[in-house]
Amino acid sequence: MSVGKHACLPAFGGPVMFYLYVLKNSKNDKYYIGSTRDLEGRLKAHNSGKVRSTKGLAPLEIAYAESYATNAEARKREIYLKKRKSRKYIDALIGLRKNASKKPVFIRLSNIS
Repeated sequence: MSVGKHACLPAFGGPVMFYLYVLKNSKNDKYYIGSTRDLEGRLKAHNSGKVRSTKGLAPLEIAYAESYATNAEARKREIYLKKRKSRKYIDALIGLRKNASKKPVFIRLSNIS
């Protein structure tokens, strides 16, 4: 799945700097959570085997994404999701977009804990 240039712009306008993302492998139905500044480039790196933790798991697709103004915010959310270790929670996040289009959902969260 490719992310178009304009898909990286949130609904409130202006460029987004950092993303939390959830990738899904359609073969084994597993998720990978990460954060990046370049969502499309990072997806390509995962699918080309350049990322050790997902090497050999291609094809991966973006199942979910959230946008943040800073890397610290995106990393904080990534760590939060990874610590939950809950497939149900991730499925619920992804379920938010099942009734929407097949494009990644970008959510701007102002206060996360």
